[in-house]
Amino acid sequence: MTQAVSGLANALARCIVTDEGAARDFAAVADTLRDDGHQASADAMLRLSRHHRIRALEGRGNLAALRCVEEALDKDRS
Repeated sequence: MTQAVSGLANALARCIVTDEGAARDFAAVADTLRDDGHQASADAMLRLSRHHRIRALEGRGNLAALRCVEEALDKDRS
C-alpha cells in the first residue's frame, strides 16, 4: 500500500470510529431523554444517531473499496 493510500485508509478508519462513537452517544442521550419524558428531543437525538451510523457504514464501504482498488493495483504492479 502506498503511503498516500495508507494515510487515506487511516483517516477513513478514524472517521468511522468517530461516527460510530457519536451514534452510540446520541442513542444513549435519546434513551435518557425518552425516560425523562422528552419524546421530541429523544426523536431528534435518534435521527442524529442514525445519521452517524449511516456515515460510519458509508465509511466502511469506502474503506473496503479503497482496499480492493489498492489490492488490484498491487497485483498489476507485480
